[in-house]
Amino acid sequence: MARYALVIGIAEYDSSSLPTLKKSATDAEAVAQALERYGNFQEVIRLPSRWISDENRYEIVSKKLTGQELSQALKTFLLEQAVKQEALIYFAGHGFQALSSMGVQNGYLATSNCAIDGRNAIPLDEFNWLISQSDLSSLVVLLDCCHAGSLLERNLLEPTLTAFDKKPDYYFITACRSFEKAYEGKEHGIFTGAVLKGLSLENADKDRQVSSDRLFDYIRRELKGSGQEPIRMGRGRSITLVTYSAANPAPNLPSVSPSQPVQPANPVSRSGDGFTNFVLKRLWTRRLVLASIVLLAIGAGIFFLTQKNPIIQLTDKCEFMSQKSNTLKIAIANFYNANPEPNNSLLTEKRLLDRLKAEKPDNVEVCLANETVSTSTEAQILGKKLEATIIIWGRRDVSSFDIYLKGINYEQRYLARLSVPAMDALDYGLQTQDWPGLITVMAAFGLSQNYYFNNQFVEARQVLADALKMAELRDLSKRNKHNAQVLAQAYFFLGVMFSAGTDPNCEKALNDCMKAVEAYRKASNLDEKLYQALLNQGLLYKQLKQLDEAVEAFSQVINSDSKSPAAVEALVYRSDILIEQGKIKAAIKDLEIVCQQEPENLEYRHFLGLAQLQAGQTLEAKQTYQYVKRYLDSEKDLKTEIIDDLNSIAEQEKTPELSKVISNITSTL
Repeated sequence: MARYALVIGIAEYDSSSLPTLKKSATDAEAVAQALERYGNFQEVIRLPSRWISDENRYEIVSKKLTGQELSQALKTFLLEQAVKQEALIYFAGHGFQALSSMGVQNGYLATSNCAIDGRNAIPLDEFNWLISQSDLSSLVVLLDCCHAGSLLERNLLEPTLTAFDKKPDYYFITACRSFEKAYEGKEHGIFTGAVLKGLSLENADKDRQVSSDRLFDYIRRELKGSGQEPIRMGRGRSITLVTYSAANPAPNLPSVSPSQPVQPANPVSRSGDGFTNFVLKRLWTRRLVLASIVLLAIGAGIFFLTQKNPIIQLTDKCEFMSQKSNTLKIAIANFYNANPEPNNSLLTEKRLLDRLKAEKPDNVEVCLANETVSTSTEAQILGKKLEATIIIWGRRDVSSFDIYLKGINYEQRYLARLSVPAMDALDYGLQTQDWPGLITVMAAFGLSQNYYFNNQFVEARQVLADALKMAELRDLSKRNKHNAQVLAQAYFFLGVMFSAGTDPNCEKALNDCMKAVEAYRKASNLDEKLYQALLNQGLLYKQLKQLDEAVEAFSQVINSDSKSPAAVEALVYRSDILIEQGKIKAAIKDLEIVCQQEPENLEYRHFLGLAQLQAGQTLEAKQTYQYVKRYLDSEKDLKTEIIDDLNSIAEQEKTPELSKVISNITSTL
């Protein structure tokens, strides 16, 4: 299912009654960047915008947007572009109320050329009607403007609610009630500032996701006492807005580590006789990362190096290459060069061609395309035309030289780009001297994806493993930190592929489990900040019943960065093993730290309560569940699950004293 966002920030207005909003454009751009980076949107449309050629992107700017332009954009977005897809609309600008000719107070979204009587503005009831006419998979609307609540207030929305009865999930959040104003803060509008914080990693849940419900809860707390009361309305499920599948990326290297371990563990369970943590079994299921999903995010990159006097054969060109059956094609497009130098681009492409041809698998063909590509869209079109599996393209301008690798039939997010800043232009050779060695590994990502999506799992693993062996022979990881990070990512995803098919106890796939552990070990050795490799390593050790090694892996994460989300996961997983080893008090200590760092996570509180019951700490367990009880009224499904879990444990243990304690706890919930 594709996702599309329309982000609008109007700062300039013709009417003297509508002063310039200095932060609307920058607020909208900040939201657009957050969605683009973490929201998995196929396209984020910006209005009003300008094209920044040096950075190959659009940016929301402080300029006028007319009523006709915004009306057409909304119609196109809702009724054409996002049909049957997931959609999000964000608006920052003025909102106002005006009396209709019938004396009815209506709310409006202001446009640059609107009048305060509503002419050329966007009536919120008409916007509501337009939404009712759309055919979307889901819709999220965020309105940061005065009187935004008019869209949701009963007198405007109720007449059209029936239009949504047969429609899918939708969620509206507005900055204030219909009679309130929305204010600007020091850096952002008060509402958008809360939105940005609410979408951040710090507010993400245990799965590193921020849902619409979670965002609104944060905004409501943040705006308490501000004079603005945000309101919401929704139907269906709570919609995931952003997902933090890795740590924030470095400037020239995409983010590395997927957020979720391959084989989750039961943090508060006992093997054999004893407690079974039913909640955590459900948690494992939710956090399970299938390789077929994780591998959607794998990408690749290439190197840049010149060579004198290249000789290009006709057979090197894609148009002269016949497509053989059962072969994959890598096409290299002419690199776009905004600062042309004699023969520079041609030499770069030729050297790349030679390197790929020298180290490619037998069933892969590499060729030069006779077309220049400067954008991802152009690369996609050319790749389709050439029937290529992968297309490599690059652009050189005043800011940097960038090389991209694009999979034509799958989406790539990791290792999809290499870059050299323009400030290092005189030192390109030194900056890129190790890229020829990295090319085999990075290009192997793209090839492994193609194999994996075609259920060729052995080939997918082999092509990446072979490339990494070649890199080891060249000692690439020892040359600099950047090389080590690239290879760490490759080893991480090799571990993902080996562990994807393992069974819970590694009984049927012992060899794959061991290879996965080794790949994760190499990844964490190469990049000590790649915590997910350590987490996955620890989880596999647990499957292999190597509990001391598992504890050591989790402890490395905890000791490296005790405040990070990864450390919270490691504490939960370590507590499970400590309970299995009979170290209940140490496990409870870990879970208490977890609950201190994530005080609103009721499931973690539930885990702590179960551990306390197991340790015979009945008073502490009752206190834990009293804390949980305060928040269960809005979490009815979780309440039912907790009660079911406790009743199941009482039935399993069959001890009168424990049954009495659990009965007392459940009766208070």
